[in-house]
Amino acid sequence: VDGVRQYSITIPDQVGEVVLQNNSRSFSMKVLKTKLSVLYIEGSPRSDLTFLKQTLLRDPNVELTSVISNPDGSFYPMSLPDERSDWLTYDLVILGSIPFSQIQPWGAHIVHFVEQKGGGLIALGGPKSFELGGYAGTPVGNMMPVKIPEINRGLLEGLYLPTLTADGKAHAITRLHNSATASAQQWTELPPLTGINQVGPAKPGATVLAVHPTWKIEGSDAPVLAVHRYGLGKVLSIATYDLWRWDLMMWGSGGTNAAYVRFWSNAVRWLTTREGNKRLRISSDKSVFGNGEPVSFAGQLHDDTFRPIENADVRLTVTPQTDQTRRIALMMNSSSKGSGRYQSMVRHLEAGKYTFAAEAVKDGQVIGTDAGAFEIGDSAQEYVRTGMNSELLTRLSEKTGGRFYPINESQQMVSEMKVPNLQISETTDVRIWDHPISLILLVAVLAMEWFIRRRHGLT
Repeated sequence: VDGVRQYSITIPDQVGEVVLQNNSRSFSMKVLKTKLSVLYIEGSPRSDLTFLKQTLLRDPNVELTSVISNPDGSFYPMSLPDERSDWLTYDLVILGSIPFSQIQPWGAHIVHFVEQKGGGLIALGGPKSFELGGYAGTPVGNMMPVKIPEINRGLLEGLYLPTLTADGKAHAITRLHNSATASAQQWTELPPLTGINQVGPAKPGATVLAVHPTWKIEGSDAPVLAVHRYGLGKVLSIATYDLWRWDLMMWGSGGTNAAYVRFWSNAVRWLTTREGNKRLRISSDKSVFGNGEPVSFAGQLHDDTFRPIENADVRLTVTPQTDQTRRIALMMNSSSKGSGRYQSMVRHLEAGKYTFAAEAVKDGQVIGTDAGAFEIGDSAQEYVRTGMNSELLTRLSEKTGGRFYPINESQQMVSEMKVPNLQISETTDVRIWDHPISLILLVAVLAMEWFIRRRHGLT
């Protein structure tokens, strides 16, 4: 059955096992109703087409249709659908490096597919993409999460590795591993890319996931990956043209293409998840939390034309399913990121399932509502990874002016310890006349005097 489902896995306790709290785990999964239908449109054969097509064809939950533009304007191996209803059979459209002039007859269908049906759209970079493909000011170009300049700036070439933004580190598309730490590490291990389309800055309300490490545009880091909602659908812009290197080059360095496959799987599924035409969207950063973890909420508010609404009163109520009378009321604060974004956090929740409901009020009128659910697991976060966290220990030791040694370097630690020579002086006050020895000595002296006087006949 399609929808979000909660699952729990439990393994039996083992003899001699020290930590039992991590023998069960709960998680959620979105079950898709049918295969996802993807249409990939390319302007000419290129490496991105080859590797992306192979990746999508291997995905058992994706049904791929790919077409390539011929020099005469036709497409191979089939033409693009002429009827709007045929476009609505797809869940996702991918635009490769192809000029707008070659898809202009179908431009209105693509806009309707995203805006009205709620379909997903991905725009790939390349020598005929964005401003180089004449998309500035066009209906399709206007759907992009980044501004497309009127002037062709050309491709910016040079090796670089995209830098994840704060949003990118938490977003479902750029999460390359279930662990946030492992995901961030995998991003640093990816092969560098060779160029980028010089698109404009992100539009208001868009979420920038990754930026160029050095190139600036209008004072801000140039966006490499950016997403936003357009009408009922979502659009992802990828301003680079050689993500295929994350597949081929990883094999050449002794790794695998797991990160490349995970990235595209994340992108396809996030873009094809429909959320409806809601003014207010609120979500928790995860669906299942460890015991003791804080629960963060993030939301976005917009009007009917999808312009962000600032300074509204966004009220959030968290309710445990086991006790509907015990409710936690929160106010969501405007995020420093602007663009109609709001955030809040709640701590110290007991284990169990919870629901949350949000309401946005502006000028005394309710302008949007949303609801959701999450779960607090029985196992505390400290039991998820019970092995030694050398990275954390290293950071702690550096901050306190020390150094971390693993157990196999204990002898080195002893030899490197610098213990200074210290002289310790100690003073003790003793009252002589109160001590028993003083009395004994006094009696002994008097007795000796008496003995000497008797011996010499003295009185």
